[in-house]
Amino acid sequence: MRWIECKIDDEVKRVILAKDPISIGRTPTCDFSFPQDRDVSRLHAIIELRGAHWYLVDQKSTNGSYVNGQRATVPWPLTDDAVIQIGEQRLHVKNGLALETQEVKSEKAAGNPHHYAVLKVETDATEAQISEAYGQLRQIYDPSLHPGNPMADKLLNELEESYRILRDPQLRSSYDETLKALPQR
Repeated sequence: MRWIECKIDDEVKRVILAKDPISIGRTPTCDFSFPQDRDVSRLHAIIELRGAHWYLVDQKSTNGSYVNGQRATVPWPLTDDAVIQIGEQRLHVKNGLALETQEVKSEKAAGNPHHYAVLKVETDATEAQISEAYGQLRQIYDPSLHPGNPMADKLLNELEESYRILRDPQLRSSYDETLKALPQR
């Protein structure tokens, strides 16, 4: 499973490469909207499926679209870990459950509490932020998209457990109190 992710206003937004096309621009209706970036055109670029591959297609933008530092003057194939630059914005092409597992392990190793690391939210995240993160990750971890991969079931179960705890105010409060009691690193 592949997706595009970008940090917008200190929050990570993910769009799974399943819908076609994915729009990028200043217009609020774009999938990735950057209204504050004046270097981004109203409809700057799209990501579309052509055959079996996803491509970045610049929409005759004023400032151009770039993939891994190369200006995309023609439809540009997107590979895993590609970095798309649109104005000042950086969008990343991600792939696979193993990557998600490693990110969660890194966050936990950095001292982030487990359930917050699983959902990729800060400890002060609002209920809406937790629900949004859950919805995005639920799509990525969906086992039907990863047939025969036992990691998908494991990650989905871990995600469900973290969401169950953090969405319930009493369980979250209890969990947070447990964290406070742990020795600080």
